[in-house]
Amino acid sequence: SKNKLVQDLSLAARERIPDFESRSSRVPWSGPGGKNSWKWWGSQQGKQTLVAYLRIMKWSKGETKFPFSLCKDGCGKEFAIAHTLEFREKYKPWCISPALKKENRKGFVYARGYSTTLNDKSKNMGGHALVWLHGGIHSAEDPIQWIRAFINALDRAVGDNLYRTGGKVGKFNTVIDGTGFSVGQIPKFHFVKNLVKIMQDHFPDRLGVILLINFSRPAQLILGLIKKIISKEVREKLIVVPDDEEKRRELLEGLIEKEFIPRSLGGTDDYEFDDKEYYDKTVSCTNAETTDYLKTMPYHA
Repeated sequence: SKNKLVQDLSLAARERIPDFESRSSRVPWSGPGGKNSWKWWGSQQGKQTLVAYLRIMKWSKGETKFPFSLCKDGCGKEFAIAHTLEFREKYKPWCISPALKKENRKGFVYARGYSTTLNDKSKNMGGHALVWLHGGIHSAEDPIQWIRAFINALDRAVGDNLYRTGGKVGKFNTVIDGTGFSVGQIPKFHFVKNLVKIMQDHFPDRLGVILLINFSRPAQLILGLIKKIISKEVREKLIVVPDDEEKRRELLEGLIEKEFIPRSLGGTDDYEFDDKEYYDKTVSCTNAETTDYLKTMPYHA
C-alpha cells in the first residue's frame, strides 16, 4: 500500500542518512528564523514530503531513477531525500546577499499573495502561494544570482503556504507575465537548465499551475525550448490566459484571490515591488556564501 511505502521511505531516510533528524531541523522553508518559516521535516510535514517524492518516483517499490540526471541507472529511494537535504544545507535558498538584491532590485520575480480555494472558509487563506515572474522588466546580469532569486521566491512561497495551512499543503502557483520580454533578457540556456534541474530535484510536487500571460513571440520561443527539458507532468500544468478581457478576468478570479490581481491585468492591486521591504527580516549572507555551493555541490554549478 501507499502508506507502507511512505513508512518504508521514512525509515530508510532515518537509518541511512547520517544525523538526519538534527540536520533536517536546520533547513526549514524560508530559512531559520525567516518570515513564515516552516520546518522542512516533521511529523506531518515529513509525511507530506515523502508522498511528494514517492509520487514523482511513480510509487516505486524498489530502486528509482529520480533524480533523473543522477539516477539513470537506479538509486535507493532515500537518495532523493539525502540529495535535497544536502542541497538545502549547501545552497541555502533562504540566503539573501547584496548581489541577489541587486539582481532582483526591480522585482522580476517574487512571492506575494495566494490563490483562491473552494475548500477554505477563512477568506481563502489556504490557497496556494503565488510566485510572480515579470520577464520583461529585467535583463539577467549575474546568472548565479538570477537563479537564486527564483529559488528564493519558490522557497519563500512554500514556507508561506505551509505557514498559512498549518503544514498541510505547501504548494505554489506561478504567474508569468511576458509583457516586453525579449530573448536576450535571460542568461545562457545552460543556466536555465540548471534552474529547471533544481526545481525538479528539490521542489517535487510543489507546483500547482503556471499561468502564461501576454506571451509574445520571443516568450513563446523560450517556452518552446523549456518545454523540452521539463517533465510531462509540468507541461500539463501550463495554462495560457486569454487576451480577451472578460475571459481573462474570469480565469484569473478563479485562480487568484481578487485582492492580489494586479491592475495591469484587470484587477485592483497596485503593489509595487520594493527590494528593501521585500527582503526585510530575511537571512543575510555574503556574496561568497551564496556561491560556495559551486564548489561543494558542483552538480548544480
